[in-house]
Amino acid sequence: MSDLPPAPAPPPRPFPIARLLTGVFLLLLGFGWLLDSLDVVHLDWQAVLPVALILLGVTLTATAWRGGGHGGLIALGIVLTVVLTVGTVVGFPLGGGIGERTERPQSLSALDDPYELLIGQLTLDLTRLPLTSGTQELVRAQVGMGELIVILPEGMRPPIQAKAGIGEVQLFARTEGGLAAKDDVPGEGGAPVRLELSVGIGQVEVRYG
Repeated sequence: MSDLPPAPAPPPRPFPIARLLTGVFLLLLGFGWLLDSLDVVHLDWQAVLPVALILLGVTLTATAWRGGGHGGLIALGIVLTVVLTVGTVVGFPLGGGIGERTERPQSLSALDDPYELLIGQLTLDLTRLPLTSGTQELVRAQVGMGELIVILPEGMRPPIQAKAGIGEVQLFARTEGGLAAKDDVPGEGGAPVRLELSVGIGQVEVRYG
């Protein structure tokens, strides 16, 4: 029999605290968005996202002594930073919920200002509005990340100001894309509305129905 000493036991694997905290952050953010989109609670995302970014920074600082990878937390922090930066520069809403929403105002008096969505597709169908009017209502619509679609009745040519922080602006047959993409249409014919449209990351599209 050999008198060699037994091989040393492998060192215990460090507890994956970064993965755990990343999962907790994603779970809380996702659960909050779900409740907000279902109108169960109303969250002020202009406060929630900066607080989440601060907590991430505190967590990274507090766990730095453990070493190891913190890629999940760093990636989440980058995403939150991009969202907050683009939102600050372009002014897209950090509220308004997520998902797919279609608005069909029946008259000028039924118009809201502004129409907002945080993430998803917002369609504003204006085909039931009159082609001309003695007054001109300002209609603002904003999407944080996703797609903003405005559908106009044939023959209406309202003034339009549209911009996308990162993405594309398509006004009828004209398309502008890239960083800080924007396009304007002067309008004509006494249109009853004036449109100010913006997307933080994504696409703005205006077309006829």
